[in-house]
Amino acid sequence: MGWLFIIPIVSLVIPIAVLSISYDENELTLPNSLELWHPFNDNVRFVNELSDKIKVTVYYDGQVVDSFSLSPRSESMRDIRVSDIIMGLVNRAVLTYHILPYNMEGSIMINRYPNCMNEEQAERLFGLVGVKMKFPRYLPEGYEYECTVHVVNTIAYSYYSNEEIRSSEKRYHYPAYEGEALVIVNYKLLSYDERKDAREWYEYVKQYYDPNALLLTINNMKGVVYSYRDHQNIVSIYYDDHAYTIRGILSIDELIKIAQSLE
Repeated sequence: MGWLFIIPIVSLVIPIAVLSISYDENELTLPNSLELWHPFNDNVRFVNELSDKIKVTVYYDGQVVDSFSLSPRSESMRDIRVSDIIMGLVNRAVLTYHILPYNMEGSIMINRYPNCMNEEQAERLFGLVGVKMKFPRYLPEGYEYECTVHVVNTIAYSYYSNEEIRSSEKRYHYPAYEGEALVIVNYKLLSYDERKDAREWYEYVKQYYDPNALLLTINNMKGVVYSYRDHQNIVSIYYDDHAYTIRGILSIDELIKIAQSLE
């Protein structure tokens, strides 16, 4: 019995899928296709658990984009990126890989993330890299969800708007149009050094931004509430490895209600 594993590597979390070539009743079976999403998971680890040396050739649009050999019981990390996807020329690209000496093929589908994600797409795609997206179940009258925008793999901006904003040309473009949209920023904190202490941030805000800042408990977590440059109110909530910031021209009471409804 032997296997060739093809494992997409995702930053911050355990690989999410395995395709294998295995012996089934002395017959080598063809693996299923693999689906990736740029830029959330672009790398693939090829792991050869077969007892034979193999050669893998990867093709895109009829051209060889990668070719390498794997000794028995060895592995190789490959960067599976397509310039057409990175540049936004196409939203989907299908690569094929050919395995010798078994003369077998499989496919790798690479999708470009949507520029404007709905809640389900944001939860699924940011979930690939360990970001725990939160969305409010309470919104002030007239406000509705617009879009979640990818900033980097650890930061997502979710935009909410009222009729006045929806009728403007600004809408949900990043960076945020300060003081107009209601924005919820989801942060995944990568290391212990990045993790913020709510009380430390509260003291900093009081000194440099708003002497009337408040340190509150919201959903059993510490939060800092303050005004920024006299035109925008902000609520920041801190978890062990995530932070969520809500900001807009709404009152502090409304922002706290929104923060309490995050789930």
